[in-house]
Amino acid sequence: MKRWRKFVHQQVGGIAANKYRPVQTFESKRLLFDMIRDPDNYENWVQRFSAGFSIRVGFGKATETGQESYILTLIDILRELERCASPGAYLVDSLPILMHLPEWLAPFKREGRRLQERERNFYLELQSEVQDQIEKGTAPPSFSRTFLENQDKYDLTYLEGAHVLGSMYEAGAG
Repeated sequence: MKRWRKFVHQQVGGIAANKYRPVQTFESKRLLFDMIRDPDNYENWVQRFSAGFSIRVGFGKATETGQESYILTLIDILRELERCASPGAYLVDSLPILMHLPEWLAPFKREGRRLQERERNFYLELQSEVQDQIEKGTAPPSFSRTFLENQDKYDLTYLEGAHVLGSMYEAGAG
C-alpha cells in the first residue's frame, strides 16, 4: 500500500516538519520543568511528552496531565500491541499451522479482531472530532486536518486515513 507514503512524507519530511517545531519546543520545556519539579513521576512526564506531542500534531488535541482518556486509551492500545507482538505470545508463533484454524477455534484470532476493532474505532473517533472542528471552523493545525481538507490529493479513504494517522500517532507515542 504505497498510497499512504505520499501523505506521511508530506507531513513529516523536510520543511513540513518545521511547522510543528513550536509544539515540540513547548512540550520539551514542559517535560524538563516537570522533571525538575517532580522527578519521581518521570515515567508519567515522559509518557505525557511523547503521547502529548503525537496527539497534538496528529489530531490537534492538547494534553495537560497525561491522564486524559485519549492518552490512557492510546497507552492501553500500545501495551496490548506490545504484548501481542512479543515473540512466543501465542502458540501459533511456534506452530504456524494453527493459522488455518477457523476463528471459533482460534482464540488468538478473536483477540486480534477485537483489538483491531478497538484501535480502528478509537482512531475514527479522533478523526471524526477533527472533522467536526473543521466544519465549525475551530480545527487547529494537525495531520488529520491536513488529510481531511485534502483527502482527494492522497487517494486514501476516510478509514485508510484514520488508520495511517493512528499508526503515526502510535509510532510517536510509543
